[in-house]
Amino acid sequence: MNPDPRTQTCALCPRLCRHVCPVAVGTGREAATPTAIMTTLLRWSRGEVDSDLAGQAAALCTDCGACEEACLVNQPVTDILREARAILLPPVDIDPLQTVEGGATMVAIECDERAWGQALADHLGRGVARLRTTDHLGVGRLDHPLSATAHLVAIRDRLGGRTAVVSCHSCARAADLAGIGTIHLQELCPMPPSGTVHHPCKGPQLEGASPPEALACCGAGGPLAHAHPESASDLQAVALRRLGGGPISTSDTRCGQQLRAGGAEVQDPVSHLLGLEAT
Repeated sequence: MNPDPRTQTCALCPRLCRHVCPVAVGTGREAATPTAIMTTLLRWSRGEVDSDLAGQAAALCTDCGACEEACLVNQPVTDILREARAILLPPVDIDPLQTVEGGATMVAIECDERAWGQALADHLGRGVARLRTTDHLGVGRLDHPLSATAHLVAIRDRLGGRTAVVSCHSCARAADLAGIGTIHLQELCPMPPSGTVHHPCKGPQLEGASPPEALACCGAGGPLAHAHPESASDLQAVALRRLGGGPISTSDTRCGQQLRAGGAEVQDPVSHLLGLEAT
């Protein structure tokens, strides 16, 4: 295999993005720095390391894109790693898509244990259907284009012609790639920030600044949690420590789940909506 010149560029870089990579900072592992990951992929392309090691390296990523924002030579790092994972790792197992409940043109994508479709319908004064998903519309499958195609067609079959109301960037990504129009719950039911503001790496953000030392990602998304759960836990702990010990507000419910699992008191768009309905 001919070495990818893009991996060569990153492997030879003087590590200008390592300080913003949440996985590198959160785990403290030298092997988790973007430069080290790309060096492993370069060595794999030369036949110097095996595919298992290269696949594990490519999965040391949350897909947050912080490295690309810091890059001075415009390297598409997230694309490079996605392409590598499609070759090196098997597709993630996903759950069957559920049936949409209701005939309304707006569909609440309920991606955790909380049911909020009816609360949104009451808030808006219009019909809202609902679709339950336990894996964020199978977003983990999207690293593998061949197996993702049938899954995206299935999403389009379920939701075609409707608007998906999403509360996290993972569901938004899957719906967008399936060609489904989306609107974020935060836009329909704006949540004012309270406590420390957590800015997710993708999707709408709340007003206010996060602490300057906050990590670029809390570890909720991307392949890290699937391939390296212990590293994802390390990242979560550091993310929470850098956000401080008080209540946290985030516009992304998947981030909210991640931070809440670490023991934090978290407000997100769903808890805000349900709180409005309870008063």
